[in-house]
Amino acid sequence: MSKSTIPSQKSQLQKNDEVHARFTFTETDKPFIKLKGSSGAIGFFASLQRDAKQFLDRQFIVQNGGTYFGAANQGLDLYSTQVSDFAGNLQDKGAITVYSAGRQFGVGLQGGTMHAAHVDSEVGYRMGTATLICETAGDSAGHYVGRGRFWLLGQAHDYSFEGIESNNDAPIGRARSLGINPFAASAGGTFIVPRQLFIELLETNQIMESSLKRLTLSELSSSDKPQLLEDLNRFQQKMTVLGEDRKIAKSLIHFIESAKVSDLNNQFVQLKTARDFSSIDPNLTALFSANQKSRIPIFKPKNYTFR
Repeated sequence: MSKSTIPSQKSQLQKNDEVHARFTFTETDKPFIKLKGSSGAIGFFASLQRDAKQFLDRQFIVQNGGTYFGAANQGLDLYSTQVSDFAGNLQDKGAITVYSAGRQFGVGLQGGTMHAAHVDSEVGYRMGTATLICETAGDSAGHYVGRGRFWLLGQAHDYSFEGIESNNDAPIGRARSLGINPFAASAGGTFIVPRQLFIELLETNQIMESSLKRLTLSELSSSDKPQLLEDLNRFQQKMTVLGEDRKIAKSLIHFIESAKVSDLNNQFVQLKTARDFSSIDPNLTALFSANQKSRIPIFKPKNYTFR
């Protein structure tokens, strides 16, 4: 395994491609670059954007991305097995792929793509036009999503068709693939979640009334299939770089390839931001009524009196 140190360069010929810090890379003769350590990686990804043009066609693989992994990413293709809070902070373009992430995965996200197997909480917090795909997410997923697309793949038990598989390795103590209070204050985003999971969230009173009033139910069509398959194939390819074989993505790819429009809408719910926030979309009420419930339960936060 070859190693090389890329030092600061200050010559006139190379000033536009200058690297302003010293980092040790391995496997520099291959399409990917492995970077050891977390604190150095943070500084590298946050400050090297303008001068990293020669690395835009490489894949950066970091064992532990630490906090603010991929901050202000302007086009790099970044990977990490584990990151802490605020990964993808203010990413404008490029891609970030992780196995496990902490809080606010995609905070201030403005563009590009982000992929994760598991996120602790607040995935897609204040995201803009980016696409964010994960398998499981904690509380407040899709919080303040703008014009982006948030797709929660879920696990095998979130679907009803036969032959679907998932890795079933969500964090211990998580009973479902999506936590309490999802879709809060959405403002233009699109959400795709397993239909059975969404019904369960309604039945168990996990979605705030204000959030439901911001959503409309929009059925998927045959014209959506190419984009769905592109998203899933990209997710699977990105995870493969980390050595992850995500069974749920493979199963969903096989299903969507041959699925009819009715099959798609039997397994997925596509939600978009409503134009009027004064009432709950009748289609959402009908969706819930179809499952033998008379009304949609309403989650309202408790009013606390402080003395």
